[in-house]
Amino acid sequence: KPMKLTKKQAEIMRLISRSTPVDGWYRVSPPVWPVVANAHVPAELLEVREIDGVHSIRLTTSGEVVMKYLV
Repeated sequence: KPMKLTKKQAEIMRLISRSTPVDGWYRVSPPVWPVVANAHVPAELLEVREIDGVHSIRLTTSGEVVMKYLV
């Protein structure tokens, strides 16, 4: 079944594309984190981690493919 992103999820993916990753991970600032979390971007597209209260996200292989079509 094809995946359909909501407008909010697509916005989040576009925001990621304008950021600079460190070792493949994009840091998400505390004020932005609730917006990212509440968008519920599918796990097939994004990995999420939290280390010492700092949230980061990384595109999966599928996420990278989707990103090419969004930007």
